[in-house]
Amino acid sequence: MATKLTLSGIVIDKGTNERISNAVVSLKTPNSTLLEYTDDDGRFKFKDVEEPDLGQDELKYNISLKACSEHGTQYKPVPLIVPIDKGQDKHYAEIKLVDRGPISSVSGIVFLIVLIITLILAGFAYYEFHIANDETPKEIDSKLIHTLVDNFESQVTSDSLAISGLQLKDGLIDTTDMPLLRFKLQQLQEATNEVFKVAATDSSYQALVQGNMEALENALSRQSREDVIKSLSKIKNLILDVPNLTASWFWESKPLIYVEILFWAFFATLLRLIGNTSYYISRNRFFRDSISHKAALLFTIPVIAWIITLVVSFFEITVSIGGTNINIDFSNIYVVIIVAFLIGLAPWRSWDFIRDLADKLFDGLKKWLGLKNTPTNEA
Repeated sequence: MATKLTLSGIVIDKGTNERISNAVVSLKTPNSTLLEYTDDDGRFKFKDVEEPDLGQDELKYNISLKACSEHGTQYKPVPLIVPIDKGQDKHYAEIKLVDRGPISSVSGIVFLIVLIITLILAGFAYYEFHIANDETPKEIDSKLIHTLVDNFESQVTSDSLAISGLQLKDGLIDTTDMPLLRFKLQQLQEATNEVFKVAATDSSYQALVQGNMEALENALSRQSREDVIKSLSKIKNLILDVPNLTASWFWESKPLIYVEILFWAFFATLLRLIGNTSYYISRNRFFRDSISHKAALLFTIPVIAWIITLVVSFFEITVSIGGTNINIDFSNIYVVIIVAFLIGLAPWRSWDFIRDLADKLFDGLKKWLGLKNTPTNEA
């Protein structure tokens, strides 16, 4: 039978050491989250907290404690991590709260105006960089590739007048034509790559075209007339299979794709802060001292979005929705933008992701080095 823990403690002001009554205390275990209020003397008690299922080698588990005063003017910015021994039935904790500072609706309104202006300026800058200064036409004409393919094919089928009967019989391309054909192959590769830079085509389609381009190059190196014509035909059909190659408004190539991530995470963070600030102003609960923290999020969250997107791009991720498995391709610019935007809207989940990733990494390093895990207790 699992041991049940009784965790009691006291909530005080970190600066004055005064006890805080009617404070909300949150206790989080691996199994559940519990809430209690402090009494008039600032004391709290959680009874019958169930011990989580621990493995034979696990001798400790952690409990997270948070607290906030009745009107929200004092809080615990960093959770208090309490290490509990396996089988322990009692523990005492002291939670120290810090003062948020004075409530100021005027400061909130000024900050809200700055956020809105920043959003407008950021949107204008995004427009300028992506559209106003983009000289690439929005419709990509694939006729250039078709012309190059046709020209290439006509050269292979006709050959030069100097071709011998033996070469015609063996189906080989005349050696005297090879320099010109290599030049035409380079033109075709450059034209195809140029389309990929500006066209909204996915990575699988690009890989298919590139694969046929490599097959064409190999066939040309063997001077095989038949294989060259087959590869040219496949390339032409692939281009025709895309009904409308539309230039992308987004930067899809590295390293500019990372700038897109920073942009969209920044936009989402701005929107979240605008909504958050408006909410607290309307309830007369905007704390002036929180401005610096909120402003810092505009820089930290986009960087976190970049790190997470970079990490997950090395893995194949499959999401199950309604029984249907969907593979998420992080080489697709639209997937990248959606993920960056969601991280900006829900940054705390992103923090949890990075923290859990770091915990697993360092736990693995400790096991590899033969070190023991020592839980830290944050005051």
